[in-house]
Amino acid sequence: MGVFPLVIAVDTNVLVYAHRGESPFHDVARARLKSLAEGDTPWGIPIVAAWGFARVVTQPIFNPATAMSTAIAAIDGLLTSASARVLTPGARHWSLLREIILSSQVRGAVTTDAVLVAICREHGVDTILTNDRDFRRFSGIRVEPLAG
Repeated sequence: MGVFPLVIAVDTNVLVYAHRGESPFHDVARARLKSLAEGDTPWGIPIVAAWGFARVVTQPIFNPATAMSTAIAAIDGLLTSASARVLTPGARHWSLLREIILSSQVRGAVTTDAVLVAICREHGVDTILTNDRDFRRFSGIRVEPLAG
């Protein structure tokens, strides 16, 4: 795999919407992921979003819940795109995360969003595809909401 600057990262909620047909955002999320996967624009799935997706869609709140093997296959399928990468924390992760948490006064559940932003910064990602408004609190990352 070659190294190239990433432009956009996909959040957990978009992955869930695209996967679960009962979501009111299913069609728009699925179409946006398809356009990313088939396009040349570099994009990535932060590892936090991948495991968050697996955690959410396999819960019994869904009837039927997604099998874990199916959830893993869904992420693997997206990552077959030549323009996609899985984004993992690197050597600078803790220092970036600490700065983000303190400067944005993060606490509670929003901490996971801060982790995702730190991963994005480490990989040079400037945009996150999400319907989570909490990301607007973070500087240095643009929010691309799903249209629809």
